[in-house]
Amino acid sequence: MARFVVELHVPVVDSAETLEDIEAFLDDLEETGEIEIHAEPEDRPEEHVFFLTGPDPDILLTAATQAAETPGTPGGAFAVVLPEGRRVPLPWTSG
Repeated sequence: MARFVVELHVPVVDSAETLEDIEAFLDDLEETGEIEIHAEPEDRPEEHVFFLTGPDPDILLTAATQAAETPGTPGGAFAVVLPEGRRVPLPWTSG
């Protein structure tokens, strides 16, 4: 079964609490088995990047959308679906 990785790119936030909330949300999804956390988040100069993995990119994009809607998260979040490198603006809707 193919595995996909979705990078969730979140613009730098002023509050460490917001990042903790995003991480907690993703951890909860991982505990339910909906997604897996592929690697530790990366802090880049202009964004934080979270790595989600699973067999269905639609589930991963839904999770990325929900995480990007965490209160305190600035607009401008996007996802990158790997391996094809497709950039997806968030919020994402299937269809």
